[in-house]
Amino acid sequence: MNLTFITAAQQHAIPIVIENNGKLELNREGVRTVFTDPKLNGKKICIISIAGSFRKGKSFMLNFFLRYLRRQGYRNTMWMGHDDSPVNDNGFSWKGGRNPVTAGIVIHREIFISEKNGEEVVILLMDTQGLFDGQMDNAKNCVVFALSTLLSSVLIYNLSQQIHDSDLEYLEYFTEYARAAKEASSSHKPFQTLTFLIRDWPHAVELDFGMKGGAKYLDEVLQKQSATQGSVRSHLQKTFEATNCFLLPYPGKKTAETDHVRDLRLSDIEQKFRAHTKEFVHQILKPENLVVKRINGQPLHANAIMQFLEDSMDSLNSGKLPSVNRMMQTVAAVQNLEAQQRSVTKYREGFSEMFTGDNFYDDVALQEMHCDLHAASMKFYSDLTRFGGEESRAKYRHHLLTSLEREFRQVTRINQVIKSVSESKVLQLIERLTEDYELQFKNQHCTNEGKNYWGDKDLESLHTAISSVVFDNYKSDQLYQRFPEKLSQLQERVKMSFQKFKRDNEEAMRVDKEKARNEMM
Repeated sequence: MNLTFITAAQQHAIPIVIENNGKLELNREGVRTVFTDPKLNGKKICIISIAGSFRKGKSFMLNFFLRYLRRQGYRNTMWMGHDDSPVNDNGFSWKGGRNPVTAGIVIHREIFISEKNGEEVVILLMDTQGLFDGQMDNAKNCVVFALSTLLSSVLIYNLSQQIHDSDLEYLEYFTEYARAAKEASSSHKPFQTLTFLIRDWPHAVELDFGMKGGAKYLDEVLQKQSATQGSVRSHLQKTFEATNCFLLPYPGKKTAETDHVRDLRLSDIEQKFRAHTKEFVHQILKPENLVVKRINGQPLHANAIMQFLEDSMDSLNSGKLPSVNRMMQTVAAVQNLEAQQRSVTKYREGFSEMFTGDNFYDDVALQEMHCDLHAASMKFYSDLTRFGGEESRAKYRHHLLTSLEREFRQVTRINQVIKSVSESKVLQLIERLTEDYELQFKNQHCTNEGKNYWGDKDLESLHTAISSVVFDNYKSDQLYQRFPEKLSQLQERVKMSFQKFKRDNEEAMRVDKEKARNEMM
């Protein structure tokens, strides 16, 4: 298994959601830069997002994710580097102090491609503006958190020292979303992996750092919440496919004191923090643990994610959380768009398997294949679109029907081109075999014991022998399998050639006899 990454001309994070004149906006140019890269085409995508209060080291942590991916940490235990290595290596911008650096939502420019279960998976890293940083109001903070949750396949909820009741309040909205999903008869949970990352964990004597200590701590928090405010645990279980927690130690005073990222080295970070960070990053990024972005169980590719992002942003742009129904409509529309695209691909691939080499088909066979593949693609679409209302399904079903007809017209044109090329080849073959017949006939005529003509029976026998070889040669050619009816055309050409030889032979016989009579006189 290989891990590769494609580096753009400038290695930095690209804003996809920005604040402009007090309003959150989608940076469509940034979105296109990320999601229209041809290297994403057709690949499944894992989006790892980190969200949480500002100045709690989210961007700082994502730089370790970058380091792991760049140095193929899944097979390189020394991926973190030597002590003198800079912490930020053309990665996410961060610095110590009170003022935030990240604005809105950004995605790192580098495209990492890993492999899971024999399939290529693109890994994208996403960072968010710190919640409650004093620069955005609560409504906009909720929008950023909502978008981060909606877009990510792994949401890392970055918190300091403990999980407060208020930290769980942001998740309440998504439990409503989960209920709506259930009412829509979806058998899949709406979100995938939620990881609570507790920074500067102060109680290592009671609960050790890492995932095991985090599991115990999260269980305690959820039990306490269940006793006082209802079943938060149940809500999370209905909302996320997986929920876990990781406890991380304090990185050391220098990380907070250093104003400029370029000045911080790995040696400035506590060894215990580095060790547990290695464990955490590997747990998220090792190939077998990669979580592909899905909606209703179906993986989303780049085009569908762009549409999903735009629809979600339109809903959230007022600065208020959209209604659950609106969110469900967005999910359904994206899923149906993805289903439409996959169904067209299925149809296209079905015909691609038929057109191998110079294969072509007559109109009846082509129409039958179209009907079979059309029915299979429509069923495939129906099987994928069991989520959302009929209006959305009908819209993309209509688009699918239009696309399939357009695809069939293209297939018909390709089939005709292949057929025309093959017909040209078979005509060339008939011409060559006819020439072979004529050449063989002439050569045999020259060996007729010095005579200028053949007797009628001998001539017929010669014709039968040579033509049989020519016809067998045609039948042994692969073109015969596609043009068996052209054998009659070859037979007609050979017959015409034989008639000419026959006339020439009769003329030679007449001349020879006339010459003999003259000599007798």
